[in-house]
Amino acid sequence: MAANARLRENYPEGYKLGKEQTAHITLVHSYVREKDLPTIEEQVSKLARAAQPEKWKLTATGYTSAIWSGLAITTIAVEHTRALDAFQEDITKAVGYYAVKDGTAAAFSTNAELPKIEHEIIDYVRNFAAKSSGKNYKPHVTIGVAHEDFVDKLKAPPFEEFTFKPAGMAIYQLGNFGTAQKKLWEWSESQQT
Repeated sequence: MAANARLRENYPEGYKLGKEQTAHITLVHSYVREKDLPTIEEQVSKLARAAQPEKWKLTATGYTSAIWSGLAITTIAVEHTRALDAFQEDITKAVGYYAVKDGTAAAFSTNAELPKIEHEIIDYVRNFAAKSSGKNYKPHVTIGVAHEDFVDKLKAPPFEEFTFKPAGMAIYQLGNFGTAQKKLWEWSESQQT
């Protein structure tokens, strides 16, 4: 949250992490039909019960960034673990069975802070499973956007690594920049029994 606030000082048109843009570690992005969501939720619940992600200890390792719509989309990299990597592959396979090839801007959520959907996110979701899964998976938490020179300065000092546990698991409808914007479903404690 503190890093997100610093990014917004540099680029006020960015977004604030919180209820409308939730900090998250992406497992998969995919276009799916709304009618398939209950079945996907059931599959994801089974995988979560077996993997128990709420018990994992993950490590944040440093700031990273990539240029997106002329801005530096900024992330905190998360160290790979066998459990996280295997879970990501399992979730990708389960969701992939229901994936449709293409989506449009209508597949995304908008709000007052991020009112438009740019073409980059449409393509990113279309290509995520092929380009960013398995050996190409780079676990991270996206923390915001700013100008590239500012983000380069943010990344320059040594990063103080820290450990954390996942707080939950959910399915979101994405907003621009891949923000987890509209929660569609959340894995609850009652699903663990």
